[in-house]
Amino acid sequence: MGLFAPFVAIALLTADDPLAVKSAPKLFKPVDITIESKPVGEFLKSFAAEHGLEIIIDPRVDVTAAVRGRFKRTFVERILGEAARFANARMVLVGEIVYIAPQESADRAAAAAFKARQALSANENADADAWKEKRAKTWDDEATAQTLVVSLTKDLGVKVKNPDDLDVKARAGSVKGAAADQLSAWTALADQTWSLSEDGKTLTIAPLPEDARLERKLRATSAKEATRRSENYTGLKDATVSSQVKGSTITLSGPWSALWAAERVDREEALSVSIAKTQKPPKDKSGKAQKTKRYDPTFKNVTLAQFAESIAEHTKKSVEIDEESLVKAGKAKTDRLNCVATGVDLEEMLALALEPLDLKFKINGDKIVIYAGK
Repeated sequence: MGLFAPFVAIALLTADDPLAVKSAPKLFKPVDITIESKPVGEFLKSFAAEHGLEIIIDPRVDVTAAVRGRFKRTFVERILGEAARFANARMVLVGEIVYIAPQESADRAAAAAFKARQALSANENADADAWKEKRAKTWDDEATAQTLVVSLTKDLGVKVKNPDDLDVKARAGSVKGAAADQLSAWTALADQTWSLSEDGKTLTIAPLPEDARLERKLRATSAKEATRRSENYTGLKDATVSSQVKGSTITLSGPWSALWAAERVDREEALSVSIAKTQKPPKDKSGKAQKTKRYDPTFKNVTLAQFAESIAEHTKKSVEIDEESLVKAGKAKTDRLNCVATGVDLEEMLALALEPLDLKFKINGDKIVIYAGK
């Protein structure tokens, strides 16, 4: 740590510049999927390919971590993000490339990539067509971030300054994307970023900025609507974002993941409205609309006892574990479980979590009993 705080430059996204432009239709497509237990790296690659997305997984991410879940009417991007969490990683976007990175560096990498593209677009000496051209690249486990960057910059006719700072292994993969996006992802593997000299001939490698803040301006239909949306953003769980409202304009400030969460909440709200217009809710015996409570749980390596406590807290029901039946089945409250889901009801959530442990449950009014056996 230095003795003084460095000057912080916050990049600004305009009101008409969403975080994901070309890839938005693919990322914000709602899907239903059940993921049987499998290595998270295997799932992320196959799921991204299925939906036409380019993906790079940082070699520091534990791709062997198991992911298991069930998602209903859930955006593709959220499924990728939730799966990444099982490997203590985070999904961010580097241009049009999905980048799965360690949590501690993901936001910094995404912010640096945006700023690099912003500076590139303002550089009059850069060959815009060459930098925007989508190039296909495949590499094996012997590749490093350095060899990948040097190879690409050679094609661009650009020299690299400080390439030795990129001497880290790159996990085998393939990607098709603009040169700027590929460079940002590959340099991020070594916690580095890049900038192009004013004459467009030299690429300088430098450490990722410590501060990952970005700003984004949004326009609402009215001042009242702007205030409502602003309150939605600041109330988001696990998203550190500040919001200022002036008339019908909202200015958001925070790391990439927080601004992304704000974009998602708007799209999820629009999706809910669309579904409500086309689907009528089920009715009870009296003919009244029946509301089913839906949950978005994530249980990562928690004990059965911790799971029961969490269920009791969120459902306001008492949860009892039949320890006698567990002992007979050779199980215990300390057994651990993993699962993630969105939009599931209580029974679906319980089944998803307990089935891998070969456990069952009964719901009787305000009481839930978890047990082993028939």
